[in-house]
Amino acid sequence: LWDAGSGKALQTLEGQSDINAVAFSLDGKQSPGSGSDPPRFRIVGEWIIIGAEELLWLPVEYRRPEAVAIHGDKIGFGYSSGRVLCMEFNR
Repeated sequence: LWDAGSGKALQTLEGQSDINAVAFSLDGKQSPGSGSDPPRFRIVGEWIIIGAEELLWLPVEYRRPEAVAIHGDKIGFGYSSGRVLCMEFNR
């Protein structure tokens, strides 16, 4: 863990696996999503799903992202190539 202002290392976490994503709430007091509704969307195999409906089929090159963030009607994907894909659904 680092101090964001100075960049100084504050603590090393031993015995932990790789960390692929980190997120913070806007107020910095709670973990993102805590106390809020669960995401409306799910990524299942090659589909973005809402409820039981297959909403959007993902082509092969857009599957298996390194990170996924879902917030309301927005979904963001991060890929090992550095590519980022953001989508917003209006329903």
